[in-house]
Amino acid sequence: MVRAKLLIVIFQWFVGVCLAQSEKELVIISVKDNRLELAKAISFLNSNDAKLICINVDLFKCDSTVKTFPSNHLIGSDTLAILWPSEAEKVLAHELGSARSLLLPSELRELYGEKYLAIDGCGFLYPYKAKTGFVNLISKNGDRSVIDRVQIFNVQLGADTAYHFGVKIALLINENATRKFIKSHSDTVQIKTKPRKRFHTYSMDQFYLNKVDAKLLKGKVAILRIDRPEEYRTIAGKRMSASEIMANIACQVVR
Repeated sequence: MVRAKLLIVIFQWFVGVCLAQSEKELVIISVKDNRLELAKAISFLNSNDAKLICINVDLFKCDSTVKTFPSNHLIGSDTLAILWPSEAEKVLAHELGSARSLLLPSELRELYGEKYLAIDGCGFLYPYKAKTGFVNLISKNGDRSVIDRVQIFNVQLGADTAYHFGVKIALLINENATRKFIKSHSDTVQIKTKPRKRFHTYSMDQFYLNKVDAKLLKGKVAILRIDRPEEYRTIAGKRMSASEIMANIACQVVR
């Protein structure tokens, strides 16, 4: 009996250590709602050897203009319309392309009747080497501000599989554990928030002003977010930022 209890205690300790380790690998960082500030933050994280930079920021609304150019090669038209990025987005595109390891948001959108596809944002902001994960969260009783479940993967047309943003984070933290979770669960699971996880959360200004040592970013998975009211959701009676929910999903999957 004593031996059995001891084994249970050791197992619980081991699980706790594993969970704590996954939490320690994650940091959540707030950045100002500005394309140049986002570019600056990516450059800073990259230069301080962050393991993965996760952009949980809206990249679907392009800060761009439509420019027209004369063309003699179009039937029924003598002009060519091109989406032209702003100067700020050119800078952002450069920093995104320079990042060593990058996760960008996609969205599940209904196309072709009931078929959902993971759609990327502005094309010029998505480097070919970047990973993507859909950020959709499933609302409770149709109330978008209250969520309780997440779709962890979605089979696309052509049998390709898209994974949730939080699952993509988990794959980098512990690929073996994540693959086991995916195989043993249906595509949709309830998000667990207990025990309450505590993630290190900062603002970029804290690093710029040397209030926080940039050395702690080395080897970390950094989730960049915009801190604003619409980024918060209620889950299991707790109010969390969308990025904190993503981090919770990653830790749940790794477990």
